[in-house]
Amino acid sequence: MSKYFYSPSKNAFYPVELKKDYVNAGAWPEDLIEVTNAIYHEYGDGLAPINKVRVAGDDGLPAWGKIPVDYVAKAENERRSRLEEANNVTTEWFTDLQLGVITDEDKASLILWRAYIKELKHMDLTMVEDETMFEAIKWPQTPD
Repeated sequence: MSKYFYSPSKNAFYPVELKKDYVNAGAWPEDLIEVTNAIYHEYGDGLAPINKVRVAGDDGLPAWGKIPVDYVAKAENERRSRLEEANNVTTEWFTDLQLGVITDEDKASLILWRAYIKELKHMDLTMVEDETMFEAIKWPQTPD
């Protein structure tokens, strides 16, 4: 049975029988902790539980943690979805405008939707760091 070490800084397992190779490659971490085979089999050679990822626990041993959420990407996806909806609403109006057959009512709606699109595009979403900040985003109102 193999003997394993775990590196919290690398969040990786290292089999002792490969130590020489890792040392020769300059890749044998300084913070290794010897772990039991049970720990290795739970965290090292199987699948993670659903919606979990292996992390270094507070005690330096592997643990299951939540998969981190990229809230900036989540906000950007929401913006992209809203822009797509707006573009779907306005596509026919643009065609009518180019053909010179747009009604005054549709032209007024197009102007409102263009303002909405510009507001969406100019929002700074780079500071959205967590769920609370994501939920606090003040999205512009869609035109009626």
